[in-house]
Amino acid sequence: MPESAASILGWLLPALVVFGVTAIAVAVIVWGVRQARRSPRARAAAEHARAKAGATLVQLDDEVGELELEVGLSGALYGGEAPASLRRARLTAQHARDDAFEEYRAISDGSASPDEVRRVSARIGRQAGEALAIVAAARREHGAWVTANVSAAGQIDAARRRLAGLHASMGDPAALVAELSSRFAEDEWREASQSAHAALSQVAIAQRHLDAAAARAEDPSLSALPDLAAAERALRQAEADARNLEETHRLVLQAAQAVPDEIAAARTALRQASVTREHLAAPDAERLGAELHAIAQELNDIESDAARRPTRTVDAIARLRGRLD
Repeated sequence: MPESAASILGWLLPALVVFGVTAIAVAVIVWGVRQARRSPRARAAAEHARAKAGATLVQLDDEVGELELEVGLSGALYGGEAPASLRRARLTAQHARDDAFEEYRAISDGSASPDEVRRVSARIGRQAGEALAIVAAARREHGAWVTANVSAAGQIDAARRRLAGLHASMGDPAALVAELSSRFAEDEWREASQSAHAALSQVAIAQRHLDAAAARAEDPSLSALPDLAAAERALRQAEADARNLEETHRLVLQAAQAVPDEIAAARTALRQASVTREHLAAPDAERLGAELHAIAQELNDIESDAARRPTRTVDAIARLRGRLD
């Protein structure tokens, strides 16, 4: 071997050994760091951060619900004259909550690394905290405005007018339920009955809170706002229950009106299918005939109780028509 080649090899081999050992060491370090980041301790820390972010997110969601109530209360009682900061704070909080929920879902399916979970959780906590601070400031401003511009008596009078309006719009819930119960089976009007009872119960709750607010208004040291807010919640729930009652009542009566036509249409479809059967090969005709016989029997069973259970009848006929199609 020439002397020059030997000297090159003498220099190159130790260098390769050094570089090789260094590369292995770096790879081991990188592997160790990655393993540490994926270790049970790292996952536990990430899960703790995610749970903390989730709790903050739930708090923000609750605050958004309260803000929606307060904005509604402001519009109902003060004609929308309250500071616009309350509405702006609600929009800000809603956007922050919705964005945070999307990020939270992304780190909750198990695919994110512990580092990413901790990083996103920290961002969720920070953004939710900022939104909560905005909400708190807007609420303080709103409270100061109410104290300076709206009397407790005025608030209570406005709420009582809303309650009277709800009474008038509801009519007689018991009469609607009685109409359904006199004609149809219980499973057709049970939901309407539950909604009627709930609406009346929420109206009574609203009345009690308004009475309590009136009593507190007589003492200048007390605030009627908590009872007014509670009355607003009850009024909103009563309105929702009343709408559900009216909707259920409407659907049942519409179904009862539609039942004869639905049955007739199903029997027409059966006859058309029988005509189709006549043009099929024997094995196919036999299978179709058995299916048509089963559908006809089911239709007879459905029709026997159609007058008492119209919504169930309409749904069942729709399923039979699907089988025929």
